[in-house]
Amino acid sequence: MISDTFIFRTFIIFNMPYLALNCPKLHMVKDDEVNIIIPGHWPNKSFTGGLGFGPILSGAECAAGFPISRLIKKSNLPLRFIVNKGEFFLRSKFRGSTIFSSYQPSLALNIQKVINENIKLEFPVVVQASDQKSGENLGDFDFTLMISPNK
Repeated sequence: MISDTFIFRTFIIFNMPYLALNCPKLHMVKDDEVNIIIPGHWPNKSFTGGLGFGPILSGAECAAGFPISRLIKKSNLPLRFIVNKGEFFLRSKFRGSTIFSSYQPSLALNIQKVINENIKLEFPVVVQASDQKSGENLGDFDFTLMISPNK
């Protein structure tokens, strides 16, 4: 059995190598939910003292794409995916370590539909960002994931 941490690190190295510089941590993972922490240390901070935009967007994209990547790797499914498009709504400044949470309850159903019908499928994924210390909701990210059979 492959560990979730190993899958997470290989996901980052092969799919998002620039994110490795931000030192993300896998906080919690379930079949349809993931929490990823981007630490608020100096390489991730901008000149204003908050997290830079690169680490913020990277953490949100990682939280959106990791659950499906994990499911594909663990099940050896002949699928590929891409984070197709996205929007974000920031409520306040990202000052310290931030938790990016993604909950995708329909993930297994969407994958079964792609396998059974051999089609491309797009579905929405919402990622919430919150401060690790205070729990304050800092922003929402709405992404569209596209899954397709690997040909």
